[in-house]
Amino acid sequence: MPRAFLKNFNGRVPRMCGLRAPCGNLWAVNLKEIKDRVVFHNGWQSFAKHHFLEVGDFLTFTKDDGSIFDVIIYDKSYCEKNVEAAKSRIGNVVDRTINNHVILGKRPALDLVEETSIGSISFNPENPFFTSIFTRYTRYDLRIPTKVVIAAGLMNNKTIMLQDPTGRPWSIKLNETTRGRMRMEGWCNVCKENQISFGDTLVIEVVKHSVLQLHVYKVGAALDVETQS
Repeated sequence: MPRAFLKNFNGRVPRMCGLRAPCGNLWAVNLKEIKDRVVFHNGWQSFAKHHFLEVGDFLTFTKDDGSIFDVIIYDKSYCEKNVEAAKSRIGNVVDRTINNHVILGKRPALDLVEETSIGSISFNPENPFFTSIFTRYTRYDLRIPTKVVIAAGLMNNKTIMLQDPTGRPWSIKLNETTRGRMRMEGWCNVCKENQISFGDTLVIEVVKHSVLQLHVYKVGAALDVETQS
């Protein structure tokens, strides 16, 4: 990343950023300082493999108001690259681990839903969300996954507003932990007031920037998360 570009981070380079591909998928990539330069690090190799980047390809990066870059890829003909054609030409050599870096596509991550066991709710596929079973551990230590942090643009947030099922707002402090995850400080107070029980399933949806909605489903119900067309 050119040094002159770093001023666009207003003096604070985040540890994580998002790369939004032409298909609309968003990839979590670590930013690392190496010899006074900032480079795309963990996650970049998977992005490159997924898009079959080759020597001679030309990429443009357009930064939004947060830490997400819209990436356009051009091939040697100076036309936008046809990734599917490159895949057929080069062969399907995509590393199986790349799916761990896709954080927000055109459909919700259904593998997150498989962890749950309760309730019935319909989500907007464009909204990032995550699920967790309420336990003695998560009562005091609930963490927002890295892919949701990036998708929601929370990398530099110190606080968020969490709306409980009754619509009551709670101010929650965020503390960055390992691998870009965010710990929700003061979360146990929300649990007490809403009488959340061990074994309940929590679905936390990002409804807009810095605003999360908590859905609680009691033990024993059946959860069916539906997508909207």
